[in-house]
Amino acid sequence: MRLRTLFRTSATVRVAPFAIALCLYLYFPSNQNQVLRTVPYAPALVHQAIGVTAPYIYATVAGLGVWQMGQAKKSGLFDYPLVRRQFRMAAQLALPTVMLGVVMLVLPIACALAETGIAPTVDSLWIPAHRLFLVCCYLLLGMAVGYWFPPLIAAPLLAAAVHLLVSFSVGLEPFWLRNVAGQFDLLMYGELPTWQAFVAPMLWASALACAATLTWMFRNRPRAAVAAALVIATTGTFTAQRMVRDFGATNPVVSARGSTTCTSDVPRICVPSYAAPSLGKLTRMSRSVLDDLRENGITASPSEIRSAELDGRRSRPSTHATWRLPLTGPMSPRAHYERVLRYKLSLLSVSLPCEQPDPVAGNKAALFAASTAGAGEQFEGALRSWSRAGEGRGPVVKEIKRDAQAALRLPAGQRKTWYQDTVNSACS
Repeated sequence: MRLRTLFRTSATVRVAPFAIALCLYLYFPSNQNQVLRTVPYAPALVHQAIGVTAPYIYATVAGLGVWQMGQAKKSGLFDYPLVRRQFRMAAQLALPTVMLGVVMLVLPIACALAETGIAPTVDSLWIPAHRLFLVCCYLLLGMAVGYWFPPLIAAPLLAAAVHLLVSFSVGLEPFWLRNVAGQFDLLMYGELPTWQAFVAPMLWASALACAATLTWMFRNRPRAAVAAALVIATTGTFTAQRMVRDFGATNPVVSARGSTTCTSDVPRICVPSYAAPSLGKLTRMSRSVLDDLRENGITASPSEIRSAELDGRRSRPSTHATWRLPLTGPMSPRAHYERVLRYKLSLLSVSLPCEQPDPVAGNKAALFAASTAGAGEQFEGALRSWSRAGEGRGPVVKEIKRDAQAALRLPAGQRKTWYQDTVNSACS
């Protein structure tokens, strides 16, 4: 069939304006705001852009597959006995619908990247490629259904079933059902679904699509076709379930794939690349805090201060050499952000040499460090919360404040001695 004739007679061309309009409608009224609030990371933006529209795309191509195949069968297009020729005709029949699926996938992604100014990366291409593969699988499934059932009834029923399965998969139990449906959780900076999370939905969908295709492609040998279809569908479902059985309610991700910008001096300050313009301010504030702490005998000397966002959702504890804390918070109002940063740095600077220190002595040292760094109010607020959480802590809090404030009035040499003695007493 000629390409021009194929598109002129395809129902996909007539449905395309409505499908594209639906795609734009799903993006701009509500999803646009979510995209603009997404972390400036290309895979996260791409995922957010098509996360809402994906179920509608699958439903659209599945319904069109049913209708296209039903009309083709009715016209006698698949009366030829040669399987090879039937396969070629089926591929031609599917081409306009696949192209529509590509447009529906690319359109919201292009809008999201254009609005945010984020350039696509190699990692960001995995998600639309994964979605396109599922589009082809649902199309093949729809074509098989359209061969065996009346398209006027089967097309809307299959489209609704596909949409409901994918959209509401997050509420399904057991958990493996939602993980093989192909809907990923929101991504944080530097995150990407694992290869198992990508492959399992593709394996399940392709097994169903291949099994359904066999039933009509080899219809002249119904027993063998049905037996092979059952084997393929069962094996694919079982293998996909085994791959995701330990995922739980959320699919796993790999982290540390986002680009990082660091300073060259010690301590090295590392932030996501999109926060590079604020790196100078962060460096000056961090070094100012460390200088204030050292002047009062708190010898904190990390080799790297690293933004916790670089680790994604898998938060890692700080060490003596590497401090991890949120460095990419809002810079406005700047005064509030600087106080929070000073407060968190001062807490990391207090290193008690035991696992279960005395809380009174430990809080005295921490309040002294926070006050030295200019964040005493923040720590006193935490002390008030700690006081309200248990009975009889009011006098203890007063003692902590009294001793820490008295230490701040001591000469520089005596302040250093007091701090060291307090830290040692916390573990004696």
